[in-house]
Amino acid sequence: MTGVLLLLAMTVSLQARTFEMEFWAGPDAEKDPRVVRVREHGPCSGKVALARITVMPPPSDKAALRPELAVEISSSGSIIRHWSLPVDSVVVAVVGQRLIIPLGKGSAGEKAWSISTSGELEPTTVPAKTNLERSVKCPVIPDFKGAYYVRCWEFNDIAPGSCAA
Repeated sequence: MTGVLLLLAMTVSLQARTFEMEFWAGPDAEKDPRVVRVREHGPCSGKVALARITVMPPPSDKAALRPELAVEISSSGSIIRHWSLPVDSVVVAVVGQRLIIPLGKGSAGEKAWSISTSGELEPTTVPAKTNLERSVKCPVIPDFKGAYYVRCWEFNDIAPGSCAA
């Protein structure tokens, strides 16, 4: 009996989606292959880098791309979880482990980014139910010592099955 072995080789090209976002320009940002251009940030001193990314860069003062930081804090001010965000981001909703960041003013149905705590990005839209209006006094957060601008809001998670949904 003669056996025949048939091998099928398939090459699957899984290309990650690339998104353009601005981050604070760190050391040698101009040399980073993800960077499209570097410019002065209008309202604040410093430079921002427009970069093509597949995942949000982690926070680091020494990195070429330095994201802004959003955190969930306990009542004592300790950090529970954090997210990396593009420069000048405004959070309009918390949906499970993700923050929703609008590309415009934050109107319901408008294009937005969904950013996970691990930095995964997905295009989405601003949900109809948001609660940005609840600003609160910021507690002392040691990780933000020396930060130029800290603002705090209280959000309810609007993921299906959460108490606020």
